[in-house]
Amino acid sequence: MRHGGFRWAPSVGAWQRQLTNNAIWTATHMDCLRPLSGEQPTQEQAEPVQGPAQESGSGWGIYIIADLKTWADNAENRSPLEHFPSFEAAKARFDELRSAPYNSEAAEPGPDGQPPARLTLGLESADGMSAADILHVRQGENYLVTDFTRTEGLRDDSAVMDILARISREIGFDRVRVWEQADGGRQALSIVPFAEWDNPYFSANTPGRIAALYCDLLHRCDPLPEDRGLRKEQIAEIVRFIRQGGKYSVRQLSLAVSTLRAGHPDNTAVQELASALKTELSNYSAPEQDTVQHQKSKHKKSPER
Repeated sequence: MRHGGFRWAPSVGAWQRQLTNNAIWTATHMDCLRPLSGEQPTQEQAEPVQGPAQESGSGWGIYIIADLKTWADNAENRSPLEHFPSFEAAKARFDELRSAPYNSEAAEPGPDGQPPARLTLGLESADGMSAADILHVRQGENYLVTDFTRTEGLRDDSAVMDILARISREIGFDRVRVWEQADGGRQALSIVPFAEWDNPYFSANTPGRIAALYCDLLHRCDPLPEDRGLRKEQIAEIVRFIRQGGKYSVRQLSLAVSTLRAGHPDNTAVQELASALKTELSNYSAPEQDTVQHQKSKHKKSPER
């Protein structure tokens, strides 16, 4: 499959390739993809494929599948792959479908033990060489799909990261499916609240993103041997600090970042990272009322005094 241009997508437990005429031609010449009867794929599957509509100037288009479960079940009336020329058009269609009852209904878990993916939004390159699902709706919640992190063409493209940041702001993610290295070298799936996710890829103004950047800044200022376990604990601690302290915590972190930046005026990496972190902090919307938790309470005299 890999030699045929397909890649394994853990999010849906299947091999995938961008749906193009070349992909269809390849599939018809792979014995492992033919029906048991030995016939060629159906004529419907072999019809010419509409090319991806390009998001203005970015080199990337957006697609939507109304119900990905119809693909997983190989349903007769499979949801079509819809292409959109702009983010605005894709968002309008997504919003139209998002409130449909099937997106929240209970369903049998998939092969990974998780609710099946229904409404799907993804990105595809204008040349048809790269594509990945970005958002799955599973039982009423928006899941960020991290398959893009395993595709260099998407992961290293700043235009893709800008689109992801916009999706985060204007549509929103509730959870993220994270594949982490486990004992024995195997990959283990974790479901993490998006706000707490260690997000090293795109701007999201979340506690997890801020915590990750702050840890990276500390490491730039005072390089130490990498300890992934310790870093994970530090990020979790900073996330709690931000969530519990609200704007008070954000102000304290902003002051700390300014101090670190002032102490390394000639370190370009520190200056750039500190600037990015200050932007995330200034855009983070924290509750004002949480500051009362950190105000010194006045001790009242006891009745006995």
